[in-house]
Amino acid sequence: PPSFLGRLARYFTGRLALLNSDFGAAERQLSWAFERCPRAATGNKRLVLRYLVPVRLALGVFASEALLRKYGLDYFVPLCRAVHRGDLNAFEEQLATHQQRFIRHGSYLLVERSKLIVYRNFFRRVALLHPDKSTKLDIKRFQACLKATNTEMEVDEIECILANLIYCGYIKGYISHAHGKLVVSKGAPFPPLRELGLTSAV
Repeated sequence: PPSFLGRLARYFTGRLALLNSDFGAAERQLSWAFERCPRAATGNKRLVLRYLVPVRLALGVFASEALLRKYGLDYFVPLCRAVHRGDLNAFEEQLATHQQRFIRHGSYLLVERSKLIVYRNFFRRVALLHPDKSTKLDIKRFQACLKATNTEMEVDEIECILANLIYCGYIKGYISHAHGKLVVSKGAPFPPLRELGLTSAV
């Protein structure tokens, strides 16, 4: 079996990859370290998961509730749920509640990065409300739905977020500024996150 020093090296290589925003490499190194930790080394496994869970979250991969509770990382459960549901308010609430913990662990910016996945999932849910699976989505509809969740946002701000989502590959399409529309691909306008996540950095 891999030595303790080997696992430690992979752990720190994963942490270094995080500092370089290379999430794909970070996920691979941290996964390797976690999977090869002795079963009895729950403390070490928990330490790896503190970073593996949020890096996977930023890649759109969600840890199971059972795994999180097994290693005493219950505080990630509502956060993962908020990201999965595209619940902006719940995400912001969880981020604020555990801000000091994440700062102390050095993972705050990483967790915050998963907000882009929250937006992706929120906009996907709104897109499903459009009639006849239209490929031309009204940005003001997005604005109205955000307002309904007590999130006030100007159209320019929404367009900026959408542009970022398109750039990252979370949405296939383009923005028609003249018509105030998000024009999306007919096939898989919101590609499955697993197809994007572990193959490239966000």
